[in-house]
Amino acid sequence: MREIKFRAWSNSRGKMIDCAVNMIVMWPSMRAVEYDSLGKQVDMELMQFTGLQDKNGVDIYDGDIVKVISKITCEILIVKYWMGNACFCFPNTESGTPLYPTLIGMTKEVIGNIHQNPELIK
Repeated sequence: MREIKFRAWSNSRGKMIDCAVNMIVMWPSMRAVEYDSLGKQVDMELMQFTGLQDKNGVDIYDGDIVKVISKITCEILIVKYWMGNACFCFPNTESGTPLYPTLIGMTKEVIGNIHQNPELIK
């Protein structure tokens, strides 16, 4: 069984932050609300841990940009949670390929995320 954990991108802070206990998850948009020290509401986008790690032991989260290398190809793919199929997938592939069976036997490396490295997905 995989560990359930999240990280969050804060637009107001412009950085990734650890998720605090006082956050409220707002489904289905994967948004969270946190209150800063002044009681001001701060909106954040949650990213869930996939249960997988890359070749360097880095946790792979929803929203990560991953370099996937097989014996015949090298692709840059975005990890996304697909609510319709209730799985993590690569939506920038032709069929929204599910993450788990695709990555078996392949080398994977997190090279960024959609918030801090948008240039990697152009």
